[in-house]
Amino acid sequence: MGLVRGNLTAGLINMEPVSTETEAIDTFAAAFSTYFGDASVSGVNVNPGSLAPAETAMKSALVGLSVPSASATIIQAGITAFWSTIVGSAAVVWTVVPAIVSATPPALLSGIAAGLTSVFASNLASQLELDLAAQNVATVIHNAQTGGTALLGPPPPGGTIVPIL
Repeated sequence: MGLVRGNLTAGLINMEPVSTETEAIDTFAAAFSTYFGDASVSGVNVNPGSLAPAETAMKSALVGLSVPSASATIIQAGITAFWSTIVGSAAVVWTVVPAIVSATPPALLSGIAAGLTSVFASNLASQLELDLAAQNVATVIHNAQTGGTALLGPPPPGGTIVPIL
């Protein structure tokens, strides 16, 4: 199917207000994992249950999320941790033929914090409603997912690089 910004937006909008950082981490990680569940390699969807280790890694990296001045940086760290786990388990996440030999995360992950910092400030200054504010946040996160690749095993010599969509 491929990643769809609207699905991430919906996931962010549907997050229920919570009273603890742990609950916030759990709901954000679940929303991102559900969104990423639509990612595909060569038209092959994510294997059910295969994202659990990535979601766990994300949760560990999101500790400190409730500190307002650090939230954008923490979200970037969480998404980066998620992708790091995907890179190490891509052949389990997607069962394609030929098999995935390696995966590379998107280079744009390193810009999430800067983009979110700007969007958070703009959303607050504009006093946006939840749906538009969530769409703006989802746009930054979704756009940073562009460029991930998987290397499928030989042939041809050296394998074939395909996008993670």
